[in-house]
Amino acid sequence: MIHDSSIKTLLVTNMVNKYILRLIRHEKIQGIVLKCSDAEELIFALKQVADDKKYYSSLVANLIFNDSSDMEEVRISKREKQILTLLAEMKTTSEIADDLSISPSTVKTHRRNLLQKFKAKSLLCLLRLACRQNLLSEETDYCGCCYKKFIGQLN
Repeated sequence: MIHDSSIKTLLVTNMVNKYILRLIRHEKIQGIVLKCSDAEELIFALKQVADDKKYYSSLVANLIFNDSSDMEEVRISKREKQILTLLAEMKTTSEIADDLSISPSTVKTHRRNLLQKFKAKSLLCLLRLACRQNLLSEETDYCGCCYKKFIGQLN
């Protein structure tokens, strides 16, 4: 893809993961505003980006400029990665079991183990943490926590 430097991108999101940080480093995103920001901040960010300046919400700036090596990386098996990807695609336990030719109770066991590994209290939290660590399959277009489908269109 030929990158047109005249196009300015301001991303409005509810979270930032490694994929988005990579887009920032490669200067494909000039600004990020979190969805929880007020209208004044959004307007200010739009003006900054329109004036060829960069704008990052303070929480995002902390991620960009602080060392993120303190984030504990979780190791998962190939099967757990498959299950995470299918969960991100909003598949049910029965659908996952059918897709992977395993029993529904095995799917539940893997999901329980994943929740424990990530110290997550809910499926949504599990998916957000997995997404932040880029553990979801690259083939999936679905991730409700970071809008990969939308972001993929920037490349």
